Amino acid sequence: MDISSLRMCSMSTSKAEYVATSDANKEVVRLSILACDMGTSHVVPRLLCDNQSAIALAKNPFCEAKTKHIGVRYHFIRECIANGCISLEKVVSRENAADALTKALPQDALQHCSHLMGIT
Repeated sequence: MDISSLRMCSMSTSKAEYVATSDANKEVVRLSILACDMGTSHVVPRLLCDNQSAIALAKNPFCEAKTKHIGVRYHFIRECIANGCISLEKVVSRENAADALTKALPQDALQHCSHLMGIT
């Protein structure tokens, strides 16, 4: 595999993670609004992401040369971060509970992810 193929693969992975994080952000915002409408106290929700490139794209609006091919609708996450509506944080692979739902895991890792989700 040549270097240009690696860069293209890396960018497409980053784009996929960024789009998924942006979609998750929209759901978090909707649920936050619903919770506030129900009378709960407002807490800034934490959105966890396991891809450092996606986090950098979301937090740095000056990466325009690398993100001009990403649809404008996915950049809503940047506004939410800037306004303090959400907190976007890195989650290390070992503590990523979503892995249990997205990949095959050894039994001990599956039990750990289940524990993180509150399933016993």
